[in-house]
Amino acid sequence: MTPVIQHNPTHSTHPTPDTNEILSLTQTKVVSGLAQGRTVSAAARDVGIHRSTIHQWLRDQPEFKAAVNSARREYNALLNDQLRELASSALETLRTLLENRKPPAPFASKPLWPS
Repeated sequence: MTPVIQHNPTHSTHPTPDTNEILSLTQTKVVSGLAQGRTVSAAARDVGIHRSTIHQWLRDQPEFKAAVNSARREYNALLNDQLRELASSALETLRTLLENRKPPAPFASKPLWPS
């Protein structure tokens, strides 16, 4: 059963650490969800508001839109850093396998390629 989501234009506000602007606790949670790739509908459902509320905030509240954009940039930078680290490790592993032509211990019983 899908919960009923109420549109509530009033929310308590508090300053966020990322901006000097004032966002509500609900808005801060939505910013976090959107930054991590959640859809507007999913982010709205997570905090119990209607998706049109988020669209209204994005359209009418520049500080909210700026916070979303900033959080998305930060999250993307984090993912980019993690991807670079993983790619570096993967390339190092592949290089070792190709140079040694010996599989690591967990794969020692099966040849990686024909002799």
